[in-house]
Amino acid sequence: MKKLLAFLIVLIVAFSGYWFFAAGQIEHRARDFANQAARNGWGNAEAVSVSGYPLRFDLTIRQPDIAPRGGRFGWHPDWIRLSAPSYAPNKITALMPDAQNLTLGGTTYTLKSDRPHAALNVALRSGLPLREASVSLERPQIASTNGEAFTNARDVNTTITAQSAEDGAIGAPDQVGQVITPAYAYHVDMVLNDLELPTGLLERLLKDAPLANRLEQIRLDATLGTKAPLDQNSLAVLPPVQTLRVDGLNLTWDGKVANATGALAINDAGQPEGELTFSTPDWKAWLEVAVQAGIIPQNRMFIVQGLLGQMVGDGDTQDLSLPLTFRAGQMKLGPLPLGPAPVIQPATVPAP
Repeated sequence: MKKLLAFLIVLIVAFSGYWFFAAGQIEHRARDFANQAARNGWGNAEAVSVSGYPLRFDLTIRQPDIAPRGGRFGWHPDWIRLSAPSYAPNKITALMPDAQNLTLGGTTYTLKSDRPHAALNVALRSGLPLREASVSLERPQIASTNGEAFTNARDVNTTITAQSAEDGAIGAPDQVGQVITPAYAYHVDMVLNDLELPTGLLERLLKDAPLANRLEQIRLDATLGTKAPLDQNSLAVLPPVQTLRVDGLNLTWDGKVANATGALAINDAGQPEGELTFSTPDWKAWLEVAVQAGIIPQNRMFIVQGLLGQMVGDGDTQDLSLPLTFRAGQMKLGPLPLGPAPVIQPATVPAP
């Protein structure tokens, strides 16, 4: 009995020593990270502390201010608590307040949601590279600082999982048999349900289009290839995107369905090269939307409908498929030129 008691005492002392040493290291590194972010001009924190002895490490960061370079996005919650079991400090659960401030496009909004939840699994090596991250928001609402509702949804769930580089490989555009393999690859799964569009946005963009102001669902299944890993440095500078493979982008809006699949390579100028194929069984309804929105003149509706009908053909399926092609900095939908392609991201990482 005495030996067992002595063993338990030694075990408790050893584990306590481990916990307090690890807690000190976590707090020290968190302070250093916050100070480095402040020096580099992309983040700050008022205070950090670690609690949770003996079963957990609970890192509480008060008044964090995260704003990656460029000033187009910022996240400013009152606090965030990163919690992990003592035996697995790399498996982190993030808790945060129900209301948080966001900066989008230089304008500040308030994000409110019920029980916001995030989880993070990182590798225990330099930079803490991402293994898996997930975010879940119930009844999220974004409002302007004066309290006016901007947009809301029933829920949104996103998961990002590290994959092998080969999982992010795509066929090289215009080079038969050639493959582009990114340095790192991440699978992205996102589902957003019952999204209400910002007030007035539908009227501004699509005028009199016969569409409800609420989208039933947006679902994304894609693999993103990058030139650098997603790790703690990504808070300051996002890694350059190298490839994007869309296995499924599904939209349900006012009972009408549209889908997209395809793959894009991002060149050194940040321009996409490749093709996405959009398909829908509801092409006649979408055509009516385009006419009512003024995108297609009313007097050309039957001509366009006839051309699209020929593309659909007389097969068993009545799905219409149109390629959205990106090439040489330009894009076109089917044979229709759409102008310059968007720049996904500069392919060089700014110096710290």
